[in-house]
Amino acid sequence: MAAQLFPGQYPGTISAPPDVARLISAAHLVCRGGVVRIETEGVVQYQVGVEKLLFNQKAASVQVHQVYLGGAEAGTLIDVEFLEPDIPAALTTLADGEEAVLFLVGAGLRYRLVDFASAKISLTKLAPSSVKGILDRAAASSDDHVSSVARALVADLFS
Repeated sequence: MAAQLFPGQYPGTISAPPDVARLISAAHLVCRGGVVRIETEGVVQYQVGVEKLLFNQKAASVQVHQVYLGGAEAGTLIDVEFLEPDIPAALTTLADGEEAVLFLVGAGLRYRLVDFASAKISLTKLAPSSVKGILDRAAASSDDHVSSVARALVADLFS
């Protein structure tokens, strides 16, 4: 299996809070949804530094509950591609039953995460005060597009 260069910045093992303003700016779709199924689609090999690492290529079926940006509709089932490494890493993964805000690129019913390190806010795993703090920073953005999407997220999740 030939190794391709890892797409984007490999995050290592330390997870940083998501930069919601950057994620909103890069996203085609920002939505809240629940993971209803995960399938492994294969294994890919990427060059990370001097090492060749294997990743499980997976797709999560996500039931969209609310759309903040983009063309999907609430109630739609979309597929979200992600990578799951064989070693500990701070890559964004999805889990069966998880409820999350997702920042996605793509179109139709097939999407991928905006980046591999922070393109979700887990509503299942994070404390509400942490989620609100992350979103409030983006809502204060001077970029009207970013702040309006972030304010819609805050209003939906905390009203």
